[in-house]
Amino acid sequence: QRRWQQQEQQRRRQQRQEHREEQPFTSAEPAFDVSHIMNAALAGCVTVTGGCAVLEPWAGVLAGFLGGFVYLSASAALVRFRVDDPLNAVPVHGACGAFGMLVTGLLASPARVAAFYGPTVGSGFLYTGEPRLLAAQIIASLVVTAWSALIGLAVFVPMALRDR
Repeated sequence: QRRWQQQEQQRRRQQRQEHREEQPFTSAEPAFDVSHIMNAALAGCVTVTGGCAVLEPWAGVLAGFLGGFVYLSASAALVRFRVDDPLNAVPVHGACGAFGMLVTGLLASPARVAAFYGPTVGSGFLYTGEPRLLAAQIIASLVVTAWSALIGLAVFVPMALRDR
């Protein structure tokens, strides 16, 4: 009896594994979802917020529009890698915030940068070809990402170990 139960359990595990390999992971969300529309709009706002003082209006509209697609891509990546983020906070605030920093480094208007921060700061790479502002934005984005990861690990790893 015991041997039969073990064989049955092994057979079920093998069937589950084969089913997982056959079926790619997809979410059960419908194709048209109001929460995605609202989060994409919020993502556009998050994207444009970092550079709102130095972006021309057309660049702000472009950044916000592209930020919606960055959100959708990051949200799909989280689903694909099975990361649990029910509010989609990481795609909205993390991915689009980082993208907004990069957009600022690319599209900051020289006239607006000079008016707000002075002429020595630099301007968008696509305006002048000068990489100082873009490099500063990339470094800042990496530093914020590293800091967030370290703080998250410091908080959540002890909680996970405590529950074992």
